[in-house]
Order: sequence, then C-alpha cells, then structure tokens
Amino acid sequence: MADLDLARRKGAAQPTLDGERAGILQAVGCYAEAQSLLTKAAPRQSDFTMLSALAVCRAEQGETDEAEREFDEAHRSYRGVSPFLLAQLDFRRGVMWMRQGDLPAGRAWLEAARRRVPGYAPAAGHLAEVDLSLGDVDAAVARLHPLVETSDDPAYTSRLALVLRVAGRHQEAQQWRDRAAERYDELVLRHPEAYADHAADFWLMVGANVDGGLQLALQTLVMRQTTRSYALVRRARAASNQAAPDTP
Repeated sequence: MADLDLARRKGAAQPTLDGERAGILQAVGCYAEAQSLLTKAAPRQSDFTMLSALAVCRAEQGETDEAEREFDEAHRSYRGVSPFLLAQLDFRRGVMWMRQGDLPAGRAWLEAARRRVPGYAPAAGHLAEVDLSLGDVDAAVARLHPLVETSDDPAYTSRLALVLRVAGRHQEAQQWRDRAAERYDELVLRHPEAYADHAADFWLMVGANVDGGLQLALQTLVMRQTTRSYALVRRARAASNQAAPDTP
C-alpha cells in the first residue's frame, strides 16, 4: 500500500492503482472494499481483467453462483492469444469447486488449465489431491513424482508424503515428510506472510505437529482475515482438541 501511495504521488493512473489496491485488500480478507474498488476501476480496465478479478473475489467468499457467471463472462471477453491467463482463470475456478467439495467440477477445470498449459504445476498438484480424495492413490503418486523432482515448492513433497502414507508406504512417506518439513521451516522464517498458512496445513496434515500447526494458523489469521484463514484456524483448533489428553 505504501508503494501504491508513492506511485500515486508520482502520477500513476488512479484506475491502475485501484486495481492493485483491490488485489491487496482481497488478499487480507477485505472483500467488500476490494469489490468496490474493482467496480470503480472497471470502466478504465479491460473487461477480462475486471471480470477475472471479480470472479476470483467472489470465489474466495464462497459465492459460487455469482463467481460462475463472472468466470464465464471473463472467458467470453478474452481477446488475447496467450493461454496463460485463461489457464490461470480455469485453475482458480477449479480450486473454488474443490473447496466447495465438488470434486468432479474441480477436476474438470483443473484439467482444462492443464490442457491450455500442460506444464502448469499447481494444477497438477491439485489434481493429485482430487485423485487422493477419490481413492486413486496410484494416479496421485504419478502426478506428484515429476513435480517433486523439478520444483522446490514443499507443497508437492508434503502431498506426496501424505499420499504415500495413505498407501501404506510409510518409509518413503517419512523421507518426503522430512524434506518438506525442512523446506517449510526455511520458508516460514524468510517469508512468513507467504508460507505460514501452507506450513500450518502441512503440520496438521502430514507433519504430526498439531501445536505448531495451530500457532502458524493463528499467525496467518493475524496477517489476513480471509475465509481460508478462518477455516484453517477452525481445523487447527479441532485437531488440537482431539489431540489433547483426556482430563479426569
């Protein structure tokens, strides 16, 4: 926000600044303010830019009907030739449906993103989650192995550890779990705003450190009051209560 204030003083166009501010507000959970700025900036932005941003903002709030309409309109308004923006839009749509529990719809849009950009690693990682949720462990492992060999993102190593544990391959799972733990510790120390929520999810799901996961979830909620942050804290507290020893 401070950088945007400086840009305004140096003459940057207000609609451009409003669009950037909206992205920041959305990231910290100020959805109403973000939507207001996006709508205000709309006449000076391309239809695709505005509709895409609104669709994602709606999706993060769980407003799936409104988000679906705006995702469709954004697709229709696109006039570029690059596949990357559309692949990103399909990916965000797939994530929306995954979070709503509609795995077939989530898979369909994640696969659409992969058809546009076959090397789209986040889409492949989320497809592995869908595979696991649907009981296809072998497919999940097959998707994740290429990612852990080419990416230093611990999300993929932690997912592979989870999948292998479900498959009963505990020794392999432990190796990938240890690798993910080391990388998350490093990233949370360097970039807590970006990785605290991902690390919390790891410790709750794979890392077997519920207290650490709860602390990171609470840290994330202080930084941004998003729908996902609140859900993460609820999960962490539930896990902590379940793990607590019974008292007489």
